[in-house]
Amino acid sequence: SGSGGFDACSGTAYEQETTSSLDIYFVFDRTGSMGTDCEYVPGGEPPENSKACFATYALSDYLINAPSSVDRRLAFQFMSQPDDCDGTPYETPLVPLTRLPVAADHQLINELSDETFQGGLGTHIEGALRGLSAYTAAARTGGREMIGVLMTDGDPNGCEDDMSSLSSIIADHLRDTGIRTFIIGMEGATDDNLEELGRAGGADPHDEWCGEV
Repeated sequence: SGSGGFDACSGTAYEQETTSSLDIYFVFDRTGSMGTDCEYVPGGEPPENSKACFATYALSDYLINAPSSVDRRLAFQFMSQPDDCDGTPYETPLVPLTRLPVAADHQLINELSDETFQGGLGTHIEGALRGLSAYTAAARTGGREMIGVLMTDGDPNGCEDDMSSLSSIIADHLRDTGIRTFIIGMEGATDDNLEELGRAGGADPHDEWCGEV
């Protein structure tokens, strides 16, 4: 079920194939194509019919309600930023690795709730992937699995736009470090592009897509 272009596969379960101790670096698309922003209210429903609002609620709910029995930490940053094609702005998270779950007034929740989705300068996937790769390689620790996650609603725009070149960034990262990079795509991003990036980052091939009619 879903609306506002942000769809979820209702009734579908996904098995987590990770170690018990997991670190996540999550980069979230804040470009204007995400639509109208909204303030997050714990326990409430998204007040705006937009990708920005639905994504804000989905991610905030996850951060607050993540099972405390699972050893899981998350670092966070927004895409896009000025002069970011080389990945430098993403090598430092806006919020460092934080144990989940978090309280409703935590910085992670406030950053999401306060974001206007008007600060993005283009869908700089190259910069995000380079920064994700650099940070996850540098920040991983023994006995824990590190992964990168990029959530976007668009195709590359503003930096490198060749999909083979972009895929090679995370394919090389996976080969050199064993660290996987996952892509969460929303309406507006091309399925084939998402699939190419997903496979390069270490995901299994997809044969079903959420939200298809």
